[in-house]
Amino acid sequence: QAMPRLMDFLCQEAPSASESSQRRRTEALAEGVEALRSACALLAVAAEPHCDGVLDGLRRAARELEMRAKEAAVWRARCAGLGDLAHAQPCLAARGGGPGALEWSEGLLFASDDAVYFASNGTSGSSWSFGPSRWSDIAALED
Repeated sequence: QAMPRLMDFLCQEAPSASESSQRRRTEALAEGVEALRSACALLAVAAEPHCDGVLDGLRRAARELEMRAKEAAVWRARCAGLGDLAHAQPCLAARGGGPGALEWSEGLLFASDDAVYFASNGTSGSSWSFGPSRWSDIAALED
């Protein structure tokens, strides 16, 4: 049951129908995550107690793969043509005028070799994004 939800999410974010090889990769990743979860469930029934730590590691790996697949889908939808996602990092970012007028938000900072993109998660009340911006167009970064 988890596979259709993940696959639906990943495929809805995919760029266009002409990106069939990317869609196949997306579908294969979603199927692989579901297969890993199914294998964990099967192994949990058959495993000895001393295998629990390994099974927990596999479950964590499946969750991380799903998270990274979703991050890549967001990157493809927002930053098409700006390279493959190299890294996504939770962070705080600010926007606004002067120091007293800054609006801070938690979110994800996405980066490729070509560009950077920030998407707030909306926990501070409003959802906003910055970019995508090519690295070559960024004059300076400040703390």
